[in-house]
Amino acid sequence: MRLRHEERDPLTFEQFLKQDRNEEKTFNISHAGRLADYALNNDGSLEDLHRAIDELVARENLLS
Repeated sequence: MRLRHEERDPLTFEQFLKQDRNEEKTFNISHAGRLADYALNNDGSLEDLHRAIDELVARENLLS
């Protein structure tokens, strides 16, 4: 997050934890994750994410 420099990014670990708890309450992310058919890590570059999506689509034959 330090590299993103987004206005919404927390400045301290405590702020990060608070934001994380608030997002969990608002979006119920853990529940959504349990319902998902697929999950991808999004902790690399945009190109890494696109590659992972392409690999998932091909592996699971999602376009046919």
